[in-house]
Amino acid sequence: MITRFTGLAIFLAIITIADSSAVRGNINKYRRHLLEDEAECVLYLKDMQFRDHNHHEETWACEFTREQGKRFGGHTMMDIEGVPQELFESQHVVSGQAIMKTRGAFIEQSIAIDHVKMVVPNDALVDIEILSENDPRHHQQRRQRHLASSKPGTLRTLVVRVIDADKKAVAANVAQLNDDIFTDSVSLKTQYAACSKDQLIIEPANVGYNGIVEVPINIVAANSIASTLESAAVAKAEEMYGGSEGLREKFDLVMFCQPPGSSGGWVAYAFANHWASFYNDFFCQRVSAQMHEVGHNLGLGHSGINGDKYGDVSSMMGYSFNLDDGPIQCFNTVENFQTGWYNLQKASTNPLDYVSTPKTFVLNGIEDYKKDGSSNGELVTLRLKQFGDNGELDYYIGYNRAVGANRGTRAAVNKVVVLEKPTGGPNGIGNSKRIADLSVGDTHTIPNFKDTIYDVYITVQSISADLKDATIIISTSESYPTSAPTSSCGSSINGRFKLEIKTDTYGKESTWTLREKDSRVVVARTALEGYVGNKEYSIPEDGSICLQEGTCYEFEIRDGYGDGMCCSNGDGYYQGFLDGKQIFQGGQFGSSEIVPFCVEVGSIEPFDCVDDPNFKYNNDERKTCKGWVGRGKNNLSPRKIRRIKRRCRKTYNEIKVWDYCPKTCALVGLGQCARR
Repeated sequence: MITRFTGLAIFLAIITIADSSAVRGNINKYRRHLLEDEAECVLYLKDMQFRDHNHHEETWACEFTREQGKRFGGHTMMDIEGVPQELFESQHVVSGQAIMKTRGAFIEQSIAIDHVKMVVPNDALVDIEILSENDPRHHQQRRQRHLASSKPGTLRTLVVRVIDADKKAVAANVAQLNDDIFTDSVSLKTQYAACSKDQLIIEPANVGYNGIVEVPINIVAANSIASTLESAAVAKAEEMYGGSEGLREKFDLVMFCQPPGSSGGWVAYAFANHWASFYNDFFCQRVSAQMHEVGHNLGLGHSGINGDKYGDVSSMMGYSFNLDDGPIQCFNTVENFQTGWYNLQKASTNPLDYVSTPKTFVLNGIEDYKKDGSSNGELVTLRLKQFGDNGELDYYIGYNRAVGANRGTRAAVNKVVVLEKPTGGPNGIGNSKRIADLSVGDTHTIPNFKDTIYDVYITVQSISADLKDATIIISTSESYPTSAPTSSCGSSINGRFKLEIKTDTYGKESTWTLREKDSRVVVARTALEGYVGNKEYSIPEDGSICLQEGTCYEFEIRDGYGDGMCCSNGDGYYQGFLDGKQIFQGGQFGSSEIVPFCVEVGSIEPFDCVDDPNFKYNNDERKTCKGWVGRGKNNLSPRKIRRIKRRCRKTYNEIKVWDYCPKTCALVGLGQCARR
């Protein structure tokens, strides 16, 4: 177990070492600052886009306080070396909302180029803690403090034109940068104002030439890496313009226009939920790069399509373009929901609440948003509420009307768009993915909504002649489910799972999830209506939840208040049973507890009853035995059984699907492995 430390003692032993692999026979010297006892810093996600659209980089960095940074030559933000990305992912770290504590780590500083990084050796201890929203280091606290002292929605912005040791800088002088960032008809300031209906104002800082300053650095940009330029530019800007408070407190946003010539082919990058963004050469003048990176500062994720993380170019959170005044567009409907600019015309809905009566909604584009509340019920963004309240998957619907501030949108023009947001919930940072562009008469289906057996349909009924109103109908496939699990688990020998829960006084606080350990696919979770206090539940009431043999699972239980189920407010508990035997129990925990377990393969199953792992129906990568033929097999219902049987009976390359997928098809009594 990783130890949590107390107190703060940073520093200090300084060791100078030499790198014998230095270029042209020179020796690159490094100074190492050992971080003794406990060192803690705030974690931020750095997201860098490149000219090569097949290349993206997401890395984590850690920010020390300004006072601590003085010991490292003024450097506060440092790339992390030695900690795998998977650690941050497994801890569900959100940029600007967590700290990392280390013992045995050190800061490595290049004497020649003044580049710093944080190095965590294999034998060092690492601990990650989530910050309370009341902690002054939490990014929300900084934003609230700044907005409280200025006009709501006004961001004081400093632009830094960096000049390297060879006197190289972006070709645009301060006057041209002022035009491209603040005053042009399509610029960072004017486009954010237009997209937000004047609810977010980029205000030039009261320093330099209308908020634009020049900062010299003592290194050459040519062939330098981006992080080296970053370290030098931020440190010098802090020295020249940070004053007693520091850049973090004096400004809401700081944009660094870096000199040309650095290596890597990068375009721009920013730290999510932070104040700093960085632009390579002339990309500091490109409005799409400006809005994209500042979008990350504001907590917006990327906008993708299919397997391309940046591919949704209907949004400024897709790819950036080498265009001076374009594209003239705004953001997608997921981001529109998150920003809060359209709060008077946004809504969340659960289609399973009105299955017997399909519901109609009228959508408008952002240009028709009424800040005065005079709309007639039209929506700018509609959220289909699935699991987003727990930070998981939700769906969003909007109308991408090409007019006004969005007149140059590069995709899904004047169409109803459906997007998904797998992480982050409705208000947190998370990437989105555009999954459907719909014209009149088109329907998009979301299968197994809320992990039930019921599909949700989104149909575009009409778009008005003036293109202002798009009317959609949301409906479901069948009646609302009463019990998803079934009493029969087909031919499987093992894998019948039951859960027993007794809630404490505050039953609504208790939620749980059962998921496959490797794929993270959710098998079952808390019922939609939740739980009442001091009551026993057996899940399912009849039969079992059917799990797959040879697969490992995780049962996670959460308490919304953070005091578990026992024993301060009652004697609640939870118990898990697999094939009639109790495999875990508990009740005394804090906010959450995870219990892993595996289902053994039944010993009497024939050795050849194994699905072909290479099977792909019609060469479709998605149509595998597990993901297509047997989709939903963990909670079999009559409808799912019919669907699996239909797919098992199909023929591919003159061979029945049940011969490719004998184990899956045996669940519904088909194929050579079915026990009759």
